[in-house]
Amino acid sequence: MTQAEFTKKGKIVNLEDYYTDNGAFDDDGWVRFIKALGNLMTVEEYNNFVEVADIEWPNGTIAHYLITRDGVMHISGGLWDGIIKFETTYPFHELVIEEGITVIGNFNFSEWNQLEEVTIPHSVEEIGRAAFWKCQNLKRVNLAEGLKVIGPDAFGGCKALETINFPKSLHEVWEYAFDGCDRLPDDILPDELDPSGCVFGD
Repeated sequence: MTQAEFTKKGKIVNLEDYYTDNGAFDDDGWVRFIKALGNLMTVEEYNNFVEVADIEWPNGTIAHYLITRDGVMHISGGLWDGIIKFETTYPFHELVIEEGITVIGNFNFSEWNQLEEVTIPHSVEEIGRAAFWKCQNLKRVNLAEGLKVIGPDAFGGCKALETINFPKSLHEVWEYAFDGCDRLPDDILPDELDPSGCVFGD
């Protein structure tokens, strides 16, 4: 094993090749190098991803995204209120929001029509207004314990949505949260979550 190679679970990764290609040895190289060691990839993980980048939002928050060969986008870091658009070169159909993000902002993923499945982690406590509005091909949403609030119009217009689970931690669902989700039964919400507002629209 050469000096530039490290192992994780018995697999060898050429850390230098990977992280120099992705800017880890630029300005704040040493700090990023130490962080890189903590997130060391296996050979299989390294070979699986096709695109990775950092995005800085107008409020200074930075998000990190990675797209794998099987069409999954992973987002970590931070989000902000507003429509999020990524200039990607590789197609993806599934979104995985990583642990550490606590709020999905208003309109973040609205009209992401390529999405078919979304996975939201335990750390997310709130899904904002129209966060996934008009994701017209979204079929499956996986929610984790820890989610407390689903905002108004959060999944409005997701006409293909057919599968969603509601964790026990959820205690507030705002009006029109599932407006236009015609494939979901009207009685899908637990009784204790049925608000006075109109969750499904007219």
